[in-house]
Amino acid sequence: MAARERGRILRGGNPLAQRRVLGEELRRLRQRSNLTADQAGSMIDRSGSWISRLELGLIGLRPRDLKDLLEIYGVREASVRNELEALAVAGRRRAWWSSYRDVLSEFYTTLIGLEDEAAEIYEFQDRVIPGLVQTESYMRTLYSHYANLAPHVYPSVDRLIEVRLERQKVLHRASSSPAFEVVLDQAVLHRVFGDRAVHREQLEALLAAGNSGVVSIRLLAFGDIRAPAFYEPFVLIRSSSGRLTAVVESGSGRGSIVAGGSAGIYEDAFKSLSRDARDAESSLQLLEAILHSNGDFHEQVRPH
Repeated sequence: MAARERGRILRGGNPLAQRRVLGEELRRLRQRSNLTADQAGSMIDRSGSWISRLELGLIGLRPRDLKDLLEIYGVREASVRNELEALAVAGRRRAWWSSYRDVLSEFYTTLIGLEDEAAEIYEFQDRVIPGLVQTESYMRTLYSHYANLAPHVYPSVDRLIEVRLERQKVLHRASSSPAFEVVLDQAVLHRVFGDRAVHREQLEALLAAGNSGVVSIRLLAFGDIRAPAFYEPFVLIRSSSGRLTAVVESGSGRGSIVAGGSAGIYEDAFKSLSRDARDAESSLQLLEAILHSNGDFHEQVRPH
């Protein structure tokens, strides 16, 4: 194992973090062996896409598959094999979100794992309040609306709410909560889902989170926006080791995970959006003005 990876394995309880360290090392070993993902996969009766997902840390690795990969990569050193085996075991352990697999997509569980190991989280959102700062009532209205539209995708509103509330605890950990910055389209603040009282409660909670420093809010105000329509909502997550991953939403609890150099595209996008957005202080002032504008919310969405 590369020297820079030593000492990082088995730290913390997040299986995704362990799988990502393992995946990076397996990618390094494959490239050292001058094999493509397709070539490596065919040698162990797997596909190239399986190898790619493995190297991104999206799936766990069985002992038999690890042994086969180490053989074709020519890894003979016992200490290296033992460390990689330990990583594989740690990567297959159950995290708290494992008990919700019946209602969560693989995409969503990956997002949760990334948040759990994050040092910094950056989010652009132009549709709804970001999930990490939603109130329970706002969540219930959203999920009930989605469940009416696609019940097979949202089978249990109550369990999905439990997951989101548990996710939010990452922002309130005593010693390792990530920095969280949001660029938010002002339209989100005017879009009412269901009950105006629910929406007002949500704006009050968002303002309180911004004032307390839980989240840094940057608003793309009406008249200030240049071209946010070019971007889908996305989350950019940087781990404590500096690893950058972009999570791009596509609706219905699905999306794509972009890692490595390709994630830099979204880092550039977030910087561009931040330049167009108001600073944190004036954003909170605008949020407070909207909140106290006698309920002048312009767009209302009601569950069917």
